[in-house]
Amino acid sequence: MASIDREQVAADWAKRGFSCDLWIDPPGRRWEDFTHATDELVVVLEGEMEVLTLPDCRLAVSEAHQ
Repeated sequence: MASIDREQVAADWAKRGFSCDLWIDPPGRRWEDFTHATDELVVVLEGEMEVLTLPDCRLAVSEAHQ
C-alpha cells in the first residue's frame, strides 16, 4: 500500500473547505444512528471501512490519494 502524505491531504482538503483530523477506531467499531450536519471526507489509511447510508444519501468513492 502506498504511503499517504497527511500534510498534503490536509492542504488539499483545506483548499476545498474541509478540516483534516486523524481519527482511529478499533476493529469492529460501529457508529449507529450517527449523522453529520455537514459533508465529510474520509481516507482509510489502513484496513477496510464499511459505510451504510440512507437511500437519500450520496456516497462517492475515490482513489484520489493512492
